[in-house]
Amino acid sequence: MLDIINALLKAKTQKKKIKLLQDQHEKNIQFFARKHPEVGEFIKNSGTSHFRIAVNDEFLDIIDLSTGALCHPKGKLLQTIQDLGAWHHDRWIDKLEVTHRVLNGVEHGDITLLFISEMHKAFPLVTNNVMTGIIKLPKLKDGKRFSGAVAFVGIFAGLHIIHYLNTTQVRDLIFIEPNLDNFVLSSWFLDYEAIEKNWRLILHIGPDLPDSQLTHLLDESPVTATAWLRVLPVYAAPEYQEVVHRLHLRWRTLTEVIVPFDRERRNLLYGLKNLKNNYPINHIPPKLSGNSRIAIVASGPSLTKDLPWLKHNQDKLIILAAHSTIKILKQNGIRPDFLCSLDTEIDDELMAKLDFDYDIPFISYYKAESRVLSHFKTVLLVNEGNKANSVYFYNPITGTHPTTGNLATAVAVFAKPKQLYFIGLDLAFRSTSQEHALGYWLGDSDVVGEDIQSGVAQANFVESQGAIYTQSYYDTARLSIEHIIRQLTETEIYNLSDGAKINGAQPVHSESLVLADYPEKLDDLDRFLAGFSTRYAEIWKPYPTKGKAIIEIVSEAFKETLLLQDTKQFNWLEFSKKLDNTWRVIVQKFVVRNPSEIDLRIELFNKLIHDLLTDWYRIMLFTTGNQELQQAYIQGLEIISTILQNLQWEDELDSLCLHGETSNAV
Repeated sequence: MLDIINALLKAKTQKKKIKLLQDQHEKNIQFFARKHPEVGEFIKNSGTSHFRIAVNDEFLDIIDLSTGALCHPKGKLLQTIQDLGAWHHDRWIDKLEVTHRVLNGVEHGDITLLFISEMHKAFPLVTNNVMTGIIKLPKLKDGKRFSGAVAFVGIFAGLHIIHYLNTTQVRDLIFIEPNLDNFVLSSWFLDYEAIEKNWRLILHIGPDLPDSQLTHLLDESPVTATAWLRVLPVYAAPEYQEVVHRLHLRWRTLTEVIVPFDRERRNLLYGLKNLKNNYPINHIPPKLSGNSRIAIVASGPSLTKDLPWLKHNQDKLIILAAHSTIKILKQNGIRPDFLCSLDTEIDDELMAKLDFDYDIPFISYYKAESRVLSHFKTVLLVNEGNKANSVYFYNPITGTHPTTGNLATAVAVFAKPKQLYFIGLDLAFRSTSQEHALGYWLGDSDVVGEDIQSGVAQANFVESQGAIYTQSYYDTARLSIEHIIRQLTETEIYNLSDGAKINGAQPVHSESLVLADYPEKLDDLDRFLAGFSTRYAEIWKPYPTKGKAIIEIVSEAFKETLLLQDTKQFNWLEFSKKLDNTWRVIVQKFVVRNPSEIDLRIELFNKLIHDLLTDWYRIMLFTTGNQELQQAYIQGLEIISTILQNLQWEDELDSLCLHGETSNAV
């Protein structure tokens, strides 16, 4: 029953009200018994937990039995519900990204700017509305308002949620309730089965909220949530504020990592050239010795404290160091076994500042500019799955992004050592303006001039809890590392960094670690190198489909996907669903046409289309009236369709595409 509030108000006797509540409670027990039996059993055995529901002639009261006090102003539960569940009030936290982000000086930015300019020129009132930063969507014909993804942090009785759902068209829902007693109370009011049937619902109860659920919410609303995510915390308690903070970090990832599609296109060309240059690339995982140890060394501030330990133990570890650390390591008498870099473009001035030792083997993302690789005596390339690749890789590795620390960790996971150490891989910081260790290549100053504080992170060391700050870029890197190290089922993993806690890695201070000798190190280095091969026929093959076909599919599928069932009557809910599913549908259409190949070159255009759709959605949110809304939909669809039809695919990108042949001779 989605409207138990009105049902309770209409019930003429207290007995009927009690029956309504009992029926709803029993329905939830049965629903969860089917979906999550342990939850259903818990609800069944908990009654009303430490609350008492007292029905009366007017409505009902909710009493906290631990204090004997009402959970709301006396006689005003209904008013409290309506106030808290109203579409707009000061408790709502509206995560808004209303400003158009334009990348200057690149084709990606030129294309998005063209669309933005055309739309704002056609709808000048939108420009003024955007400047206010306040969304004032008018009511729909049925009297409801529209909102995108909504996170209710704290369910309690859930009556405010019922009121909101009955007055609002909602895109996606996430219910988060750390307190199990509060969740039990909601089982007497919220119809979870009906909510799941009518909305896309993510539900979490209990104190341990996995990052995967927050990520899932945003993955399901990638366009609409980028511009607008609603969060309603019911309580001010620390555990609820922590959830709000974590939601903010996840939400920021939608806008803070921006790689223009023209750079990605250049990266594909770099990758093709590197494959033609016959550099070794990851192939068969090496079989290291039973004493194998790999240390990932990054340039976080805490690296400084571990430098003496690292210097003393450098012969007892295979050291994979981020390229940004080489200057610091040199100054402290440490020579890593390998330098690692995810960067695809490094100019000459930066290379000089980094103070590279070109005799150290260089592990690079395979899409790096050939000019950079040519300086090094030994180059080892690393490919990555689930991305736009220059060719089809038979056994790609994953988890190489978004930082060089991720690339180094992915390589370590590929090698599967018996022990793995993280050093200077802070991913969260004591200072809100210090991201790197003293002596970093920027020079005498270790301050980057940018406030990176986004909130307190869970610290690796207990004594640092409450003093470690992070932001979404580094938090994303942490999640990626946590995901891939799960593959190391027989590896002992230690985190020496005084930064963010990495689940799956044991926190340990370097001064407490005494390493035994590692006589097999030289042999393991040879085994490690042997994991990279130039036997390309065993590693990759070219795609049979020319890239121009990708553009044709993208432009055709786009307009077909975004057409509303009734183009003369704009529908917010249908439009928002189509926006969030557009890229998924386009990729599916491409895969269907090419079932024999997992060809993800189409991912080259993902970010560009995402930005165009997001800018379109932003503009639509600030239209004035239904007529302007309808016009903005029609015009936006036409402009983006034309833009996609005019995209170019360089012939050089098909230089290894043999038009249906599968030989990969280079």
